[in-house]
Amino acid sequence: EKIARGRSASAASAGQQKSMTAPILRMNSFAAILSLFISWALTFPVRPVASAFDGRRSTTSCSSGPDDRGSIDNGATMQTAATGAATRQWGTVEKLSSSVSNVSFDIYRVFMKDDGTYPNNSQYPALLYKSAFHGTQAEGVRAIVSSGQWTSPWVWGIFTYHHYHSKAWELLLCTRGEASVQLGGSTGPTVTIRKGDLALVPPGLAHKQLDDAGGFTLLGAYPTECFDGSIDTLTGPPTDAEKESIVKCYVPVKDPIFGLNVAGLCCT
Repeated sequence: EKIARGRSASAASAGQQKSMTAPILRMNSFAAILSLFISWALTFPVRPVASAFDGRRSTTSCSSGPDDRGSIDNGATMQTAATGAATRQWGTVEKLSSSVSNVSFDIYRVFMKDDGTYPNNSQYPALLYKSAFHGTQAEGVRAIVSSGQWTSPWVWGIFTYHHYHSKAWELLLCTRGEASVQLGGSTGPTVTIRKGDLALVPPGLAHKQLDDAGGFTLLGAYPTECFDGSIDTLTGPPTDAEKESIVKCYVPVKDPIFGLNVAGLCCT
């Protein structure tokens, strides 16, 4: 009986030890597998995300979406763009989140679709920096020219009829007065451009000056890259060649005054 008990106790002890060992073995196996997975994952390179300030030309597609609503100057619809949102807002004036632009002034943008007459630009919006520049007209000219990437600016206003350009982006820096400008055609939103504002208009996007006050004056310039020295002014549906020019048009790396990444602001 003592021998039987001893055998029984030994068997029970062995069973208990076996039952305790099994989970430990399973845990060790899981840890080994997890370690192998982590080692494998670390072999893949991390792709950096271009910000509005790293000076690189973005090749990613643009997407944006609403955060909240408000108004700008003359009551045009405004929305704050949320970084990474999936839905683009067409025909509205979006305010970029300060966490995206990281500057002391507000930046707005307007995406416009082809309306049947004006091609506008389905990939890039018009950009508007509000109350951004506080220098003189001469200082504005120097800032644009000294960048070495934009043409020497003309001094004037905006045509009082809808028009667009197929060959280049257009920079407009207001150095005096103010004007109401409609974007995208007869159904597009209207924005007010005042002294200190800077606008960047992509190829294809129609724009028209509605009224002006205070001796409204702009400095206008174009990127020197891929520019033949003359700008076209189109007022109707584009030809196939003009459509191709709009799509393939060079995107400026950055604006000449603040050095912000243009494509980065368009696509955040």
